[in-house]
Amino acid sequence: MSHYKTGHKQPRFRYSVLTRCVAWANISVQVLFPLAVTFTPVMAARAQHAVQPRLSMGNTTVTADNNVEKNVASFAANAGTFLSSQPDSDATRNFITGMATAKANQEIQEWLGKYGTARVKLNVDKDFSLKDSSLEMLYPIYDTPTNMLFTQGAIHRTDDRTQSNIGFGWRHFSGNDWMAGVNTFIDHDLSRSHTRIGVGAEYWRDYLKLSANGYIRASGWKKSPDVEDYQERPANGWDIRAEGYLPAWPQLGASLMYEQYYGDEVGLFGKDKRQKDPHAISAEVTYTPVPLLTLSAGHKQGKSGENDTRFGLEVNYRIGEPLAKQLDTDSIRERRVLAGSRYDLVERNNNIVLEYRKSEVIRIALPERIEGKGGQTLSLGLVVSKATHGLKNVQWEAPSLLAEGGKITGQGSQWQVTLPAYRPGKDNYYAISAVAYDNKGNASKRVQTEVVITGAGMSADRTALTLDGQSRIQMLANGNEQRPLVLSLRDAEGQPVTGMKDQD
Repeated sequence: MSHYKTGHKQPRFRYSVLTRCVAWANISVQVLFPLAVTFTPVMAARAQHAVQPRLSMGNTTVTADNNVEKNVASFAANAGTFLSSQPDSDATRNFITGMATAKANQEIQEWLGKYGTARVKLNVDKDFSLKDSSLEMLYPIYDTPTNMLFTQGAIHRTDDRTQSNIGFGWRHFSGNDWMAGVNTFIDHDLSRSHTRIGVGAEYWRDYLKLSANGYIRASGWKKSPDVEDYQERPANGWDIRAEGYLPAWPQLGASLMYEQYYGDEVGLFGKDKRQKDPHAISAEVTYTPVPLLTLSAGHKQGKSGENDTRFGLEVNYRIGEPLAKQLDTDSIRERRVLAGSRYDLVERNNNIVLEYRKSEVIRIALPERIEGKGGQTLSLGLVVSKATHGLKNVQWEAPSLLAEGGKITGQGSQWQVTLPAYRPGKDNYYAISAVAYDNKGNASKRVQTEVVITGAGMSADRTALTLDGQSRIQMLANGNEQRPLVLSLRDAEGQPVTGMKDQD
């Protein structure tokens, strides 16, 4: 019903061509949809040469045609009443969306009511937190006595991350003897945009379930909000599981799982307990007083003494099954045999286990090569390209250069090297490496440069040949007079060039 304010006249709605088309199109869909629903099973039965039973002629019999006629009449009556009231645009929009939503909800509820399994899992750890609690649902898409194609979805919040899991699977049943199946999932972290792909296999018999799962990351490194200056991504891993029940006491069950993940810093037991290639063995016992409820207690033991203890409460609701049956203790045994566990959920780790690595918060660079003459003081060319928390200091290593009399001096990002003397006939190459540290103690990757000390170059202008220290050479040409000649070798700066006598 529409309510109008006092003193204002409600304007009449003027029909536009577009509005009429939308309204009548929606009404047509609502009318034709029941026809399609009715038509589908009839055609399916005809394809299978099924014999349709005759309908009773009594007054209480309701035929499919009568249902369709009632639906058509109902929709037409509603539409006629609505259009005759000359509604405004908002009312038209609400009418259209309301009809569509109501019909969609009806169809979905009818479909879900036929089959399916829903499980609400509430876990309480030793700190009485509800982490790893979840909601999971399984629905068969195609179901025959020997084969079933299904979809399974889950939503849960683990380690302060909201995650979703959606997958498809196929199960093949060999009578009531055994079942073998495969499945694949896409796991997505809604909080941090991590994505992982899962593949699995199942093998079931009465009172026994075996399964194996593999987890492969599908997204890369992202900044971690959990650990400062760290990045995170999904870790690759796998697990194998076994679950069994006692035929004499089907209320009691036990499960065993081994899991392995790979990476230098993997948080299998949480972000603060990162390990390299961690693994864990988990054991759990369960007690099911009625099919609807299951109590569990489990313990996980990992490498280096890491462990975790959990207590849980599961609500396993089968959609479409009477509640009285789900509260009947005699129905528990039925759930433990293969025929009764047909719609049980795939058992896997829905939580995306993360791998961590240290972010590069400080980065420096040095030139590949530095050349100079002995005694020169040259810049080391240090470049600080990244320093998130500022530059505190730089540590240098050059043991051979320092042993020959060289020096490294400076501060901040300005550093110089004083070269040792040139050593004729010897190795004049020296390695210098550096590591920078920021104000929070983070270290950069070690960088290195090579220092080469070149031999002194002679200058023709400053090189002189003298006779007894005299620049002019005068001697008698008698074949007997001898005087010493002195060759003074100097470089371009007038400095003596030494060590030449040792060279070949």
